[in-house]
Amino acid sequence: MTVSSPDKCIRTPLYSGNTHTLHDEFSHPGLTSDLSLDTEGHVSVSSNTGNKYKPAGVSVFNCWLSLPDEVWLFILSLLPLSCLSTAAQVCHHLHRLASDQSLWRSISVEKCSNLTDQWLFCMGGRCPRKLSLYRCTGLSVTSAGLERFFSLSRKSLEELKVISCSGPGLHGDLLLHLIGQLCDHVTSVDLSWSGATDAGVKALTDSGKGLRLETVVLNGCQVTDDPLIKLITRHRERLKVLHLYGCVHVPSEKRIREVNATVKVYPLPGHTHK
Repeated sequence: MTVSSPDKCIRTPLYSGNTHTLHDEFSHPGLTSDLSLDTEGHVSVSSNTGNKYKPAGVSVFNCWLSLPDEVWLFILSLLPLSCLSTAAQVCHHLHRLASDQSLWRSISVEKCSNLTDQWLFCMGGRCPRKLSLYRCTGLSVTSAGLERFFSLSRKSLEELKVISCSGPGLHGDLLLHLIGQLCDHVTSVDLSWSGATDAGVKALTDSGKGLRLETVVLNGCQVTDDPLIKLITRHRERLKVLHLYGCVHVPSEKRIREVNATVKVYPLPGHTHK
């Protein structure tokens, strides 16, 4: 699922009062009327003749809301997260369904220019398994906001991708440091073109005692061979894939094989790739 506007995860009431006006598309062609919806879901129609019609105890939405939860969850799973957040504001029933954790396991945001600590807090509370940020800007994202996100999703988060993002709070070194400190179940990290340096790799190696990394992607980052060798050594039991495209100073194949004979490194040092 892709969300284009993170702000929409904040719940706000769609309407107020006891009577809510419906859209004109519910009007019968040829009859000038005002349609309204009361708090019990009943429709009232008042025409210009003064006559009123109200279905006897029949709720317009009951037939839809009475569908099994499994059907609703399937329907909602087809929505982008921005629409899912909107659906959650319709009524209590849809709010409950749209808040189901199965719909928020994978959160993907692309080309968003206004990531905030509030949004991170909102997403952390969803306990996602995967968070992917691509070409986003988070000028107001702080280390405190990231800490709250990682703390809330500590037991659920397994995969993190922050690719080509900008803003001091989304710098690779800060992310690597917090992943090592706060994430217990992350197995895959992709911080390509995040500005990560040896300092971040060292922090991940030294502090990530409970981590069992299987995939690390640091394409375009300013990392060198010695910290990378220590990272490979630290996670040699589980580390399967290491991507280092665009990195100038990478360990030689011989050094890598001395500490981990099975890890797949791309590109393999000494080999050219078209």
